[in-house]
Amino acid sequence: MLLLFQGIAWIDQDSFRIFRLRTDLLKPQSKIRLQQQTTEISYNPVQFTKTGLVAWLPSQVAVTVQWAGKKYRNVHRYSDFKLFNAETREKTSIPAPEPPQP
Repeated sequence: MLLLFQGIAWIDQDSFRIFRLRTDLLKPQSKIRLQQQTTEISYNPVQFTKTGLVAWLPSQVAVTVQWAGKKYRNVHRYSDFKLFNAETREKTSIPAPEPPQP
């Protein structure tokens, strides 16, 4: 099943940062009784104290769905972001050759 969406992005003309996104279902999907779906994401700057890093992260996501004749709306709010580091190392070795079989 193919679902088609269109989206709009609000972008700061000076910094080119995205501060809002919206997507909408282009065509109702009668097979699954989905009449409408809209997702709206708002971004805000978050400054991490230890590093001084500023990242634009989602502050709120709202999803509105009209399904089977009923409308549903979920709102998710994000805060208290944590910054962490992770390191990985891969250690490889060449296996010893197997002794010949008699």
